[in-house]
Amino acid sequence: MSGQLGLNSLTAGTLGRLQRSDSALSESIRKLSSGLRITQAADDAAGLSMAVRLRAQVRGWQMGQRNAQDMTSLLQTADGAMGDVTAQVQRIRELAVQAANGTQSTADRQAIQQEIASLQGAVQATVDGAEFNGIKLLGGQLATPAPTVDVTGILGGVSGNGTSSTASGTYQIKVTQAPRRAAVVGDQPVTTIASGPVQMTISGAIGSKTLTFNTGDSPATMVATINAQSATTGVQALITDATTTYDDGTQVDPFGDGYLYLRTVQAGSGATVTVSTTGDAGNDHTGFGLAPVSNTGQDLQGEINGVPATAASGGAGFTLTAGPAAGGANGLTVTLQNPPAGAFQAALQGGTYPAPGVTLGNITVTAFAPTVVDLQLQAMTGPSAAHLRTIDIAALTVGAVSIGGAGTLGSIDVTTEAGAAAAIALADAALVQLAAARGKVGASTRGMESALTRASDAELNHIAAVSRIEDADIASELSSLVRAHVLQQAGLAVLAQANVLASSVLDLLRPAAALGDAQSLYQPSQV
Repeated sequence: MSGQLGLNSLTAGTLGRLQRSDSALSESIRKLSSGLRITQAADDAAGLSMAVRLRAQVRGWQMGQRNAQDMTSLLQTADGAMGDVTAQVQRIRELAVQAANGTQSTADRQAIQQEIASLQGAVQATVDGAEFNGIKLLGGQLATPAPTVDVTGILGGVSGNGTSSTASGTYQIKVTQAPRRAAVVGDQPVTTIASGPVQMTISGAIGSKTLTFNTGDSPATMVATINAQSATTGVQALITDATTTYDDGTQVDPFGDGYLYLRTVQAGSGATVTVSTTGDAGNDHTGFGLAPVSNTGQDLQGEINGVPATAASGGAGFTLTAGPAAGGANGLTVTLQNPPAGAFQAALQGGTYPAPGVTLGNITVTAFAPTVVDLQLQAMTGPSAAHLRTIDIAALTVGAVSIGGAGTLGSIDVTTEAGAAAAIALADAALVQLAAARGKVGASTRGMESALTRASDAELNHIAAVSRIEDADIASELSSLVRAHVLQQAGLAVLAQANVLASSVLDLLRPAAALGDAQSLYQPSQV
Protein backbone atom coordinates (compact mmCIF):
# COMPACT_ATOMS: atom_id res chain seq x y z
CA MET A 1 0.00 0.00 0.00
CA SER A 2 1.27 3.46 -0.91
CA GLY A 3 1.86 5.85 1.95
CA GLN A 4 1.82 9.21 0.14
CA LEU A 5 0.13 12.22 1.70
CA GLY A 6 0.34 14.66 -1.22
CA LEU A 7 -1.54 12.56 -3.81
CA ASN A 8 -4.19 9.91 -3.41
CA SER A 9 -4.13 8.40 -6.91
CA LEU A 10 -6.81 5.87 -6.05
CA THR A 11 -9.26 8.57 -5.00
CA ALA A 12 -8.37 10.83 -7.97
CA GLY A 13 -8.89 8.03 -10.51
CA THR A 14 -12.16 6.98 -8.92
CA LEU A 15 -13.39 10.61 -8.92
CA GLY A 16 -12.60 11.02 -12.64
CA ARG A 17 -14.53 7.88 -13.55
CA LEU A 18 -17.43 9.02 -11.35
CA GLN A 19 -17.56 12.35 -13.21
CA ARG A 20 -17.74 10.53 -16.54
CA SER A 21 -20.55 8.36 -15.18
CA ASP A 22 -22.41 11.51 -14.04
CA SER A 23 -21.98 13.03 -17.52
CA ALA A 24 -23.28 9.87 -19.24
CA LEU A 25 -26.24 9.76 -16.83
CA SER A 26 -27.09 13.41 -17.53
CA GLU A 27 -26.89 12.81 -21.28
CA SER A 28 -29.21 9.80 -21.08
CA ILE A 29 -31.70 11.74 -18.94
CA ARG A 30 -31.58 14.68 -21.40
CA LYS A 31 -32.27 12.43 -24.40
CA LEU A 32 -35.03 10.47 -22.68
CA SER A 33 -36.76 13.61 -21.39
CA SER A 34 -36.73 15.23 -24.84
CA GLY A 35 -37.16 12.08 -26.90
CA LEU A 36 -34.37 13.29 -29.18
CA ARG A 37 -31.02 11.76 -29.99
CA ILE A 38 -29.69 15.19 -30.96
CA THR A 39 -30.43 17.81 -28.32
CA GLN A 40 -27.42 20.02 -29.08
CA ALA A 41 -25.01 20.47 -31.96
CA ALA A 42 -22.27 18.60 -30.10
CA ASP A 43 -24.33 15.39 -30.19
CA ASP A 44 -24.08 15.11 -34.00
CA ALA A 45 -23.16 18.24 -35.96
CA ALA A 46 -23.59 16.62 -39.39
CA GLY A 47 -26.87 15.00 -38.38
CA LEU A 48 -28.19 18.28 -37.00
CA SER A 49 -27.32 20.08 -40.24
CA MET A 50 -29.12 17.44 -42.30
CA ALA A 51 -32.14 17.49 -40.00
CA VAL A 52 -32.45 21.28 -40.30
CA ARG A 53 -32.49 21.03 -44.09
CA LEU A 54 -34.99 18.20 -44.04
CA ARG A 55 -37.27 20.11 -41.68
CA ALA A 56 -37.24 23.03 -44.11
CA GLN A 57 -38.30 20.58 -46.81
CA VAL A 58 -41.07 19.24 -44.56
CA ARG A 59 -42.48 22.71 -43.99
CA GLY A 60 -42.22 23.43 -47.70
CA TRP A 61 -44.19 20.27 -48.53
CA GLN A 62 -46.79 21.18 -45.91
CA MET A 63 -47.24 24.63 -47.42
CA GLY A 64 -47.28 23.06 -50.89
CA GLN A 65 -50.27 20.95 -49.83
CA ARG A 66 -52.11 24.04 -48.64
CA ASN A 67 -51.27 25.81 -51.90
CA ALA A 68 -52.52 22.85 -53.94
CA GLN A 69 -55.74 22.75 -51.94
CA ASP A 70 -56.29 26.48 -52.43
CA MET A 71 -55.61 26.18 -56.16
CA THR A 72 -58.00 23.24 -56.38
CA SER A 73 -60.68 25.36 -54.75
CA LEU A 74 -60.01 28.14 -57.26
CA LEU A 75 -60.22 25.73 -60.19
CA GLN A 76 -63.44 24.23 -58.87
CA THR A 77 -64.90 27.73 -58.61
CA ALA A 78 -63.92 28.43 -62.22
CA ASP A 79 -65.33 25.09 -63.38
CA GLY A 80 -68.60 25.74 -61.59
CA ALA A 81 -68.95 29.14 -63.25
CA MET A 82 -68.14 27.63 -66.65
CA GLY A 83 -70.78 24.98 -66.01
CA ASP A 84 -73.33 27.73 -65.41
CA VAL A 85 -72.31 29.48 -68.63
CA THR A 86 -72.53 26.18 -70.51
CA ALA A 87 -76.11 25.65 -69.28
CA GLN A 88 -77.03 29.19 -70.36
CA VAL A 89 -75.50 28.70 -73.80
CA GLN A 90 -77.32 25.37 -74.15
CA ARG A 91 -80.58 27.19 -73.48
CA ILE A 92 -79.67 29.88 -76.04
CA ARG A 93 -79.06 27.16 -78.63
CA GLU A 94 -82.33 25.49 -77.74
CA LEU A 95 -84.18 28.76 -78.26
CA ALA A 96 -82.37 29.35 -81.55
CA VAL A 97 -83.51 25.94 -82.78
CA GLN A 98 -87.05 26.85 -81.78
CA ALA A 99 -86.84 30.20 -83.56
CA ALA A 100 -85.52 28.58 -86.74
CA ASN A 101 -88.76 26.65 -87.16
CA GLY A 102 -91.04 28.07 -89.86
CA THR A 103 -94.09 27.83 -87.61
CA GLN A 104 -92.87 30.74 -85.51
CA SER A 105 -94.38 34.14 -86.15
CA THR A 106 -92.48 37.40 -85.98
CA ALA A 107 -93.98 38.06 -82.55
CA ASP A 108 -92.91 34.59 -81.38
CA ARG A 109 -89.33 35.17 -82.50
CA GLN A 110 -89.28 38.56 -80.76
CA ALA A 111 -90.41 36.87 -77.53
CA ILE A 112 -87.68 34.27 -77.96
CA GLN A 113 -85.16 37.05 -78.59
CA GLN A 114 -86.14 38.67 -75.32
CA GLU A 115 -85.33 35.48 -73.40
CA ILE A 116 -82.05 35.17 -75.32
CA ALA A 117 -81.18 38.75 -74.38
CA SER A 118 -81.81 37.87 -70.74
CA LEU A 119 -79.57 34.81 -71.08
CA GLN A 120 -76.85 36.92 -72.73
CA GLY A 121 -76.93 39.21 -69.71
CA ALA A 122 -76.74 36.18 -67.43
CA VAL A 123 -73.69 34.88 -69.30
CA GLN A 124 -71.94 38.23 -68.93
CA ALA A 125 -72.87 38.46 -65.26
CA THR A 126 -71.56 34.95 -64.61
CA VAL A 127 -68.26 35.70 -66.37
CA ASP A 128 -67.86 39.02 -64.54
CA GLY A 129 -68.85 37.59 -61.16
CA ALA A 130 -66.67 34.49 -61.19
CA GLU A 131 -63.85 35.24 -58.76
CA PHE A 132 -61.83 33.64 -55.99
CA ASN A 133 -60.22 35.69 -53.25
CA GLY A 134 -60.67 38.80 -55.38
CA ILE A 135 -59.18 37.23 -58.52
CA LYS A 136 -61.38 37.44 -61.61
CA LEU A 137 -61.32 33.95 -63.09
CA LEU A 138 -63.00 34.03 -66.48
CA GLY A 139 -62.13 37.48 -67.81
CA GLY A 140 -58.50 36.65 -68.70
CA GLN A 141 -55.73 39.18 -68.22
CA LEU A 142 -54.27 42.05 -70.21
CA ALA A 143 -50.99 41.57 -72.04
CA THR A 144 -49.13 44.22 -73.98
CA PRO A 145 -47.09 42.83 -76.89
CA ALA A 146 -43.58 44.22 -77.24
CA PRO A 147 -43.48 47.00 -79.83
CA THR A 148 -41.68 46.56 -83.11
CA VAL A 149 -38.47 48.57 -83.52
CA ASP A 150 -37.30 49.61 -86.98
CA VAL A 151 -33.54 50.31 -87.10
CA THR A 152 -33.22 50.58 -90.87
CA GLY A 153 -32.72 54.33 -90.58
CA ILE A 154 -29.71 54.02 -88.31
CA LEU A 155 -26.00 53.26 -88.77
CA GLY A 156 -25.33 49.52 -89.15
CA GLY A 157 -24.40 47.28 -86.27
CA VAL A 158 -27.24 48.46 -84.01
CA SER A 159 -30.30 46.60 -82.72
CA GLY A 160 -33.21 47.90 -80.69
CA ASN A 161 -36.04 46.65 -78.49
CA GLY A 162 -38.97 48.26 -76.76
CA THR A 163 -41.13 47.45 -73.74
CA SER A 164 -44.78 47.93 -72.86
CA SER A 165 -43.80 51.41 -71.63
CA THR A 166 -42.44 52.48 -75.03
CA ALA A 167 -44.83 54.54 -77.13
CA SER A 168 -45.01 54.68 -80.90
CA GLY A 169 -42.78 57.31 -82.40
CA THR A 170 -39.40 58.15 -83.95
CA TYR A 171 -36.50 58.61 -81.55
CA GLN A 172 -33.00 59.96 -82.16
CA ILE A 173 -30.04 57.93 -80.96
CA LYS A 174 -26.79 59.74 -80.17
CA VAL A 175 -23.44 58.50 -78.81
CA THR A 176 -21.70 60.84 -76.35
CA GLN A 177 -18.91 58.43 -75.34
CA ALA A 178 -17.80 55.25 -77.02
CA PRO A 179 -17.27 52.11 -74.96
CA ARG A 180 -13.59 51.84 -74.08
CA ARG A 181 -11.27 48.93 -73.52
CA ALA A 182 -9.22 48.43 -70.38
CA ALA A 183 -5.53 49.19 -71.05
CA VAL A 184 -2.22 49.34 -69.14
CA VAL A 185 1.22 50.44 -70.28
CA GLY A 186 4.67 50.04 -68.73
CA ASP A 187 6.48 52.88 -66.96
CA GLN A 188 9.68 52.23 -68.91
CA PRO A 189 10.38 51.22 -72.53
CA VAL A 190 10.46 47.47 -73.02
CA THR A 191 13.88 45.86 -73.69
CA THR A 192 15.32 42.41 -74.34
CA ILE A 193 15.48 40.23 -71.20
CA ALA A 194 19.12 40.37 -70.06
CA SER A 195 18.74 38.13 -67.06
CA GLY A 196 15.83 35.71 -66.90
CA PRO A 197 13.59 34.18 -66.10
CA VAL A 198 10.99 36.92 -65.69
CA GLN A 199 7.40 35.92 -64.92
CA MET A 200 4.41 38.05 -65.86
CA THR A 201 0.88 37.27 -64.64
CA ILE A 202 -1.89 38.68 -66.81
CA SER A 203 -5.47 38.61 -65.50
CA GLY A 204 -8.41 39.56 -67.68
CA ALA A 205 -12.18 39.28 -67.44
CA ILE A 206 -12.20 35.72 -68.79
CA GLY A 207 -9.11 34.23 -67.11
CA SER A 208 -5.55 34.50 -65.84
CA LYS A 209 -2.21 33.23 -67.13
CA THR A 210 1.38 33.37 -65.84
CA LEU A 211 3.94 33.68 -68.64
CA THR A 212 7.72 33.15 -68.43
CA PHE A 213 10.23 35.25 -70.39
CA ASN A 214 13.77 33.88 -70.56
CA THR A 215 17.16 35.49 -71.09
CA GLY A 216 17.41 36.83 -74.62
CA ASP A 217 13.66 37.14 -75.24
CA SER A 218 13.05 40.24 -77.32
CA PRO A 219 10.08 42.63 -77.02
CA ALA A 220 8.57 41.02 -80.14
CA THR A 221 8.84 37.60 -78.46
CA MET A 222 7.08 38.93 -75.37
CA VAL A 223 4.23 40.31 -77.49
CA ALA A 224 3.87 37.02 -79.37
CA THR A 225 3.84 35.05 -76.10
CA ILE A 226 1.15 37.30 -74.60
CA ASN A 227 -1.04 37.27 -77.70
CA ALA A 228 -0.84 33.49 -77.92
CA GLN A 229 -2.80 33.40 -74.63
CA SER A 230 -5.36 36.10 -75.48
CA ALA A 231 -8.11 33.47 -75.79
CA THR A 232 -7.43 32.59 -72.14
CA THR A 233 -6.95 36.08 -70.72
CA GLY A 234 -8.93 38.31 -73.08
CA VAL A 235 -5.87 40.58 -73.29
CA GLN A 236 -3.70 41.51 -76.29
CA ALA A 237 -0.28 43.19 -76.42
CA LEU A 238 1.66 45.46 -78.77
CA ILE A 239 4.75 47.67 -78.77
CA THR A 240 3.78 51.32 -78.88
CA ASP A 241 4.95 53.95 -81.31
CA ALA A 242 4.06 57.59 -81.82
CA THR A 243 0.76 56.66 -83.52
CA THR A 244 -0.58 54.41 -80.74
CA THR A 245 -3.61 55.87 -78.95
CA TYR A 246 -5.97 54.91 -76.16
CA ASP A 247 -9.62 54.37 -77.06
CA ASP A 248 -10.37 57.98 -76.07
CA GLY A 249 -7.94 59.17 -78.78
CA THR A 250 -5.08 60.36 -76.55
CA GLN A 251 -1.53 59.29 -77.41
CA VAL A 252 0.08 56.47 -75.46
CA ASP A 253 3.70 57.07 -76.57
CA PRO A 254 4.11 60.58 -78.02
CA PHE A 255 7.88 60.17 -78.55
CA GLY A 256 7.78 56.64 -79.91
CA ASP A 257 9.99 55.13 -77.18
CA GLY A 258 8.41 51.68 -77.49
CA TYR A 259 6.47 50.57 -74.40
CA LEU A 260 4.76 47.26 -73.76
CA TYR A 261 1.04 48.07 -74.12
CA LEU A 262 -1.67 45.60 -73.00
CA ARG A 263 -5.38 46.11 -73.68
CA THR A 264 -8.49 43.95 -73.49
CA VAL A 265 -10.16 42.46 -76.53
CA GLN A 266 -13.60 43.61 -75.33
CA ALA A 267 -14.67 47.01 -74.12
CA GLY A 268 -17.03 48.26 -71.40
CA SER A 269 -16.98 48.07 -67.61
CA GLY A 270 -16.93 44.29 -67.79
CA ALA A 271 -13.44 44.40 -69.35
CA THR A 272 -10.55 44.36 -66.86
CA VAL A 273 -6.79 43.80 -67.00
CA THR A 274 -4.22 43.35 -64.22
CA VAL A 275 -0.47 42.84 -64.81
CA SER A 276 2.18 41.87 -62.26
CA THR A 277 5.78 40.68 -62.74
CA THR A 278 8.42 38.87 -60.68
CA GLY A 279 12.12 38.36 -61.24
CA ASP A 280 12.61 41.71 -63.00
CA ALA A 281 13.78 43.76 -60.02
CA GLY A 282 16.42 46.37 -60.80
CA ASN A 283 16.36 45.71 -64.54
CA ASP A 284 12.69 46.31 -65.39
CA HIS A 285 12.99 44.86 -68.90
CA THR A 286 9.18 44.61 -69.29
CA GLY A 287 8.71 48.20 -68.11
CA PHE A 288 6.06 47.19 -65.55
CA GLY A 289 8.25 46.83 -62.48
CA LEU A 290 7.03 44.62 -59.64
CA ALA A 291 3.90 46.47 -58.43
CA PRO A 292 0.63 45.19 -59.94
CA VAL A 293 -1.04 47.51 -62.45
CA SER A 294 -4.74 47.29 -63.34
CA ASN A 295 -7.42 49.08 -65.32
CA THR A 296 -11.14 48.76 -66.13
CA GLY A 297 -12.95 49.63 -69.34
CA GLN A 298 -15.76 52.14 -69.66
CA ASP A 299 -19.33 51.70 -70.86
CA LEU A 300 -21.03 53.26 -73.82
CA GLN A 301 -22.72 56.57 -73.07
CA GLY A 302 -25.34 58.28 -75.15
CA GLU A 303 -28.71 59.93 -75.50
CA ILE A 304 -32.09 58.69 -76.60
CA ASN A 305 -34.53 61.35 -77.63
CA GLY A 306 -32.14 63.98 -76.32
CA VAL A 307 -32.05 62.55 -72.78
CA PRO A 308 -29.00 60.75 -71.29
CA ALA A 309 -29.64 57.03 -71.31
CA THR A 310 -28.59 54.42 -68.77
CA ALA A 311 -25.62 52.42 -70.03
CA ALA A 312 -25.05 48.72 -69.50
CA SER A 313 -22.40 46.46 -70.96
CA GLY A 314 -21.67 42.78 -71.12
CA GLY A 315 -22.72 39.74 -73.07
CA ALA A 316 -23.34 40.35 -76.75
CA GLY A 317 -23.09 44.12 -76.79
CA PHE A 318 -23.41 47.52 -75.22
CA THR A 319 -26.85 48.82 -74.46
CA LEU A 320 -28.42 52.22 -73.88
CA THR A 321 -31.77 52.18 -72.09
CA ALA A 322 -34.14 55.13 -72.08
CA GLY A 323 -35.70 56.07 -68.75
CA PRO A 324 -38.98 57.83 -67.90
CA ALA A 325 -37.38 61.23 -68.55
CA ALA A 326 -37.16 60.31 -72.25
CA GLY A 327 -40.94 60.50 -72.56
CA GLY A 328 -42.42 58.05 -75.04
CA ALA A 329 -39.02 56.41 -75.49
CA ASN A 330 -39.17 55.04 -71.92
CA GLY A 331 -37.95 51.44 -71.92
CA LEU A 332 -36.41 51.60 -75.39
CA THR A 333 -33.04 49.82 -75.57
CA VAL A 334 -30.40 50.31 -78.24
CA THR A 335 -27.50 47.85 -78.46
CA LEU A 336 -24.20 48.33 -80.29
CA GLN A 337 -22.85 44.91 -81.12
CA ASN A 338 -19.55 43.78 -79.63
CA PRO A 339 -17.27 42.96 -81.28
CA PRO A 340 -18.42 45.65 -83.67
CA ALA A 341 -19.08 45.00 -87.31
CA GLY A 342 -18.60 47.07 -90.42
CA ALA A 343 -18.30 50.76 -89.74
CA PHE A 344 -18.00 50.20 -86.02
CA GLN A 345 -14.96 47.96 -86.45
CA ALA A 346 -13.16 50.62 -88.41
CA ALA A 347 -14.22 53.27 -85.90
CA LEU A 348 -12.99 51.16 -82.99
CA GLN A 349 -9.61 50.63 -84.60
CA GLY A 350 -9.32 54.37 -84.92
CA GLY A 351 -10.12 54.85 -81.24
CA THR A 352 -13.62 56.24 -81.79
CA TYR A 353 -16.52 53.85 -81.52
CA PRO A 354 -18.19 55.80 -83.01
CA ALA A 355 -16.82 59.32 -82.58
CA PRO A 356 -18.35 61.16 -79.61
CA GLY A 357 -21.20 63.39 -80.66
CA VAL A 358 -22.13 61.23 -83.65
CA THR A 359 -25.87 60.88 -84.21
CA LEU A 360 -26.45 57.29 -85.27
CA GLY A 361 -29.85 58.04 -86.74
CA ASN A 362 -33.49 57.57 -85.87
CA ILE A 363 -35.32 54.50 -84.58
CA THR A 364 -39.00 54.08 -85.35
CA VAL A 365 -41.13 52.32 -82.74
CA THR A 366 -44.59 50.90 -83.35
CA ALA A 367 -46.43 50.04 -80.14
CA PHE A 368 -49.47 47.80 -79.77
CA ALA A 369 -52.54 48.12 -77.57
CA PRO A 370 -53.01 45.63 -74.70
CA THR A 371 -54.97 42.50 -75.57
CA VAL A 372 -56.91 40.02 -73.44
CA VAL A 373 -55.21 36.65 -73.04
CA ASP A 374 -55.86 33.60 -70.89
CA LEU A 375 -55.40 34.00 -67.15
CA GLN A 376 -52.18 32.40 -65.95
CA LEU A 377 -51.57 31.63 -62.29
CA GLN A 378 -48.58 30.06 -60.55
CA ALA A 379 -49.12 27.16 -58.17
CA MET A 380 -46.24 26.36 -55.81
CA THR A 381 -46.88 22.77 -54.78
CA GLY A 382 -43.57 22.00 -53.07
CA PRO A 383 -40.55 23.46 -51.30
CA SER A 384 -38.63 24.70 -54.36
CA ALA A 385 -39.01 26.29 -57.79
CA ALA A 386 -38.94 22.80 -59.34
CA HIS A 387 -42.48 22.33 -58.02
CA LEU A 388 -43.88 25.50 -59.57
CA ARG A 389 -46.78 24.84 -61.96
CA THR A 390 -48.54 27.19 -64.33
CA ILE A 391 -52.34 27.11 -64.34
CA ASP A 392 -54.10 28.40 -67.47
CA ILE A 393 -57.77 29.45 -67.36
CA ALA A 394 -59.28 30.43 -70.71
CA ALA A 395 -60.62 33.95 -71.11
CA LEU A 396 -64.35 33.85 -71.89
CA THR A 397 -64.40 37.53 -72.79
CA VAL A 398 -62.94 36.71 -76.22
CA GLY A 399 -64.13 34.30 -78.91
CA ALA A 400 -67.61 32.95 -79.49
CA VAL A 401 -68.56 32.92 -75.79
CA SER A 402 -68.07 36.67 -75.38
CA ILE A 403 -70.98 39.05 -75.48
CA GLY A 404 -69.49 41.83 -77.61
CA GLY A 405 -68.64 41.95 -81.31
CA ALA A 406 -69.60 40.06 -84.42
CA GLY A 407 -69.44 36.29 -84.35
CA THR A 408 -70.12 36.07 -80.60
CA LEU A 409 -73.06 35.23 -78.38
CA GLY A 410 -73.70 38.94 -78.05
CA SER A 411 -74.44 39.20 -81.79
CA ILE A 412 -77.20 36.54 -81.79
CA ASP A 413 -80.50 37.78 -83.23
CA VAL A 414 -83.23 35.21 -83.89
CA THR A 415 -85.94 37.60 -85.05
CA THR A 416 -85.48 36.15 -88.56
CA GLU A 417 -85.12 32.57 -89.77
CA ALA A 418 -81.64 33.33 -91.16
CA GLY A 419 -80.62 34.90 -87.87
CA ALA A 420 -81.89 31.88 -85.97
CA ALA A 421 -79.89 29.52 -88.20
CA ALA A 422 -76.77 31.64 -87.66
CA ALA A 423 -77.44 31.64 -83.91
CA ILE A 424 -77.28 27.85 -83.83
CA ALA A 425 -73.80 27.92 -85.40
CA LEU A 426 -72.64 30.61 -82.97
CA ALA A 427 -73.98 28.67 -79.98
CA ASP A 428 -72.20 25.54 -81.24
CA ALA A 429 -68.92 27.47 -81.52
CA ALA A 430 -69.42 28.82 -78.00
CA LEU A 431 -70.06 25.33 -76.66
CA VAL A 432 -66.89 24.05 -78.31
CA GLN A 433 -64.92 26.90 -76.71
CA LEU A 434 -66.50 26.19 -73.32
CA ALA A 435 -65.78 22.49 -73.58
CA ALA A 436 -62.12 23.18 -74.34
CA ALA A 437 -61.91 25.69 -71.47
CA ARG A 438 -63.53 23.28 -69.00
CA GLY A 439 -61.28 20.48 -70.21
CA LYS A 440 -58.24 22.63 -69.49
CA VAL A 441 -59.55 23.45 -66.01
CA GLY A 442 -60.32 19.80 -65.40
CA ALA A 443 -56.83 18.75 -66.41
CA SER A 444 -55.35 21.38 -64.09
CA THR A 445 -57.60 20.20 -61.24
CA ARG A 446 -56.43 16.63 -61.74
CA GLY A 447 -52.87 17.90 -61.77
CA MET A 448 -53.42 19.68 -58.46
CA GLU A 449 -54.86 16.50 -56.95
CA SER A 450 -51.78 14.60 -58.13
CA ALA A 451 -49.52 17.32 -56.74
CA LEU A 452 -51.37 17.17 -53.43
CA THR A 453 -50.81 13.41 -53.20
CA ARG A 454 -47.16 13.82 -54.12
CA ALA A 455 -46.68 16.57 -51.51
CA SER A 456 -48.37 14.47 -48.82
CA ASP A 457 -46.19 11.44 -49.57
CA ALA A 458 -43.04 13.58 -49.67
CA GLU A 459 -43.93 15.21 -46.35
CA LEU A 460 -44.33 11.82 -44.66
CA ASN A 461 -41.07 10.54 -46.14
CA HIS A 462 -39.17 13.62 -45.00
CA ILE A 463 -40.70 13.47 -41.52
CA ALA A 464 -39.62 9.82 -41.28
CA ALA A 465 -36.11 10.82 -42.38
CA VAL A 466 -35.94 13.54 -39.73
CA SER A 467 -37.17 11.08 -37.12
CA ARG A 468 -34.48 8.56 -37.99
CA ILE A 469 -31.84 11.26 -37.61
CA GLU A 470 -33.11 13.16 -34.56
CA ASP A 471 -35.27 10.83 -32.47
CA ALA A 472 -33.76 8.85 -29.65
CA ASP A 473 -33.87 5.04 -29.47
CA ILE A 474 -35.76 4.75 -26.18
CA ALA A 475 -34.74 1.14 -25.50
CA SER A 476 -31.09 1.92 -26.11
CA GLU A 477 -31.19 5.09 -24.04
CA LEU A 478 -32.93 3.29 -21.14
CA SER A 479 -30.17 0.69 -21.20
CA SER A 480 -27.59 3.47 -21.18
CA LEU A 481 -29.43 5.18 -18.31
CA VAL A 482 -29.44 2.03 -16.18
CA ARG A 483 -25.77 1.39 -16.91
CA ALA A 484 -24.81 5.00 -16.10
CA HIS A 485 -26.86 4.87 -12.89
CA VAL A 486 -25.21 1.64 -11.74
CA LEU A 487 -21.76 3.03 -12.56
CA GLN A 488 -22.58 6.20 -10.64
CA GLN A 489 -23.67 4.26 -7.52
CA ALA A 490 -20.66 1.96 -7.77
CA GLY A 491 -18.37 4.95 -8.19
CA LEU A 492 -19.76 6.63 -5.09
CA ALA A 493 -19.21 3.46 -3.09
CA VAL A 494 -15.70 2.95 -4.39
CA LEU A 495 -14.87 6.63 -3.77
CA ALA A 496 -15.93 6.28 -0.15
CA GLN A 497 -13.78 3.14 0.22
CA ALA A 498 -10.81 4.88 -1.41
CA ASN A 499 -11.08 7.72 1.09
CA VAL A 500 -11.15 5.20 3.96
CA LEU A 501 -8.04 3.45 2.65
CA ALA A 502 -6.27 6.78 2.32
CA SER A 503 -6.93 7.53 6.01
CA SER A 504 -4.91 4.45 7.00
CA VAL A 505 -1.77 6.56 6.59
CA LEU A 506 -2.75 8.15 9.89
CA ASP A 507 -2.33 4.78 11.59
CA LEU A 508 1.35 4.95 10.76
CA LEU A 509 1.62 8.34 12.37
CA ARG A 510 -0.11 7.48 15.65
CA PRO A 511 2.76 5.35 17.16
CA ALA A 512 5.24 8.11 16.40
CA ALA A 513 2.99 10.62 18.09
CA ALA A 514 2.64 8.42 21.13
CA LEU A 515 6.40 7.97 21.37
CA GLY A 516 6.91 11.70 21.26
CA ASP A 517 4.50 12.20 24.13
CA ALA A 518 6.33 9.59 26.27
CA GLN A 519 9.72 11.19 25.74
CA SER A 520 8.43 14.54 26.86
CA LEU A 521 7.66 13.04 30.30
CA TYR A 522 11.37 12.31 31.02
CA GLN A 523 12.79 15.65 29.99
CA PRO A 524 13.80 17.86 32.99
CA SER A 525 11.85 20.97 33.43
CA GLN A 526 13.45 24.33 32.90
CA VAL A 527 13.29 26.50 36.02
